[in-house]
Amino acid sequence: MTADPRATGSRAPTGPRATADSRAATGPRTAVPLDPSLAPPGTRAFRDAGGIPADRWRADQDGETLVPTHCCFCGVQCGMYLRVDHGGKVFGVEPRNHDINRMRLCPKGINAYQQVNHPDRLTAPLMRRSRDEDFREVSWDEALDFTVSEIRRIQQSHGNDAFGLLGGASLFSEKTYLVGKFARVALKSRHVDYNGRLCMVSAAG
Repeated sequence: MTADPRATGSRAPTGPRATADSRAATGPRTAVPLDPSLAPPGTRAFRDAGGIPADRWRADQDGETLVPTHCCFCGVQCGMYLRVDHGGKVFGVEPRNHDINRMRLCPKGINAYQQVNHPDRLTAPLMRRSRDEDFREVSWDEALDFTVSEIRRIQQSHGNDAFGLLGGASLFSEKTYLVGKFARVALKSRHVDYNGRLCMVSAAG
C-alpha cells in the first residue's frame, strides 16, 4: 500500500518535496507504531488498521505556511496543521505528529478546514428584536447587552433555573470548569450538562 495524498486532504507533492515523497512511495508504507500503554485494551488493532502516516510531507513550497492547531470537531483534539497560502487563505490540512493521532486524521479532520472560508460562516453577531425583522449585524457590545437584559427579564419572571448551560466534548478542562462556574455563579442555575449525555442517550437505552 502506498500513501494516497487524498487521504489527508492534500494535493500531490511537487517541487523540492516531490523527490523525497516519490522515494517513500516506492515501497510499502507502514502505520506509525503505537505504544500499547497508550492504547486502551482492545483498541490497538483498530487504531493501527490502515493507518498511513504522512511522515515526509513538508511545507517547503513557496507561498505556503503550515499553522499548528488542533481539530475542533470532537473531544479527541487531534493535532493538525492548517495549510495557509500567501494571501492568508486556509486551503487544506496536514496531520501533525501529535501524541493523540500520530499523523492520522479521520474524515471530519480532513475536511475541518472547509468551514474557515465557508460563505455561510458567521463572523459577527446578528440580531433582531422580533421575528418580523430581518437579522442585522451588530457590535459585540450591543449583542451582549441585549443578551444580558433578556436573561434578567426571563429570570425575574420564571426564576434562575429558567436557563441552563450545555457544554461540549470539544471543550478542554479549563473551559468546562468555566461553563459550570458561569451556570452556578453568574446565572445561579442548577441546570448544566454537556452534549455527550444527549448524543449517547439512545445508546444507553
